[in-house]
Amino acid sequence: MIKDGIIIFYYVDDIILAYGKDQSKKAQEAMDQLKQRYSITGGDDLQWFLGIEVIRDRSKQLIHLSQVAYYEKINRLVDDQTIRHDTPMATSELMPREGLATPSEINRYQRKIGSLLYAAVNTRRILLLRRLD
Repeated sequence: MIKDGIIIFYYVDDIILAYGKDQSKKAQEAMDQLKQRYSITGGDDLQWFLGIEVIRDRSKQLIHLSQVAYYEKINRLVDDQTIRHDTPMATSELMPREGLATPSEINRYQRKIGSLLYAAVNTRRILLLRRLD
């Protein structure tokens, strides 16, 4: 949402206000109005939002978004009992699995795919592509 030069990002119980120096007074007024209506904590410089680390380089006026912590979490999830292969994808036709997956196997598969899709859809669309060499 954008209003009076202030950009507001929110998701469930997380909120960010982004604004230029010339909008500081209006941003503070907006926060004061929100605090009158809701119980709000924080107010410090942004470091994390939805599991994404926000790194600000004020001298270069740049903002970097990092999901390193999230990728490490995915690695722990994927590395656990993962069978390693030399090729990233099957070179022959995949055959249907005989038998049924256990509820535990289904849950594990869903967690892996869901975790990768979250990162791919939200900040790293490159993860959706398969590199062909």
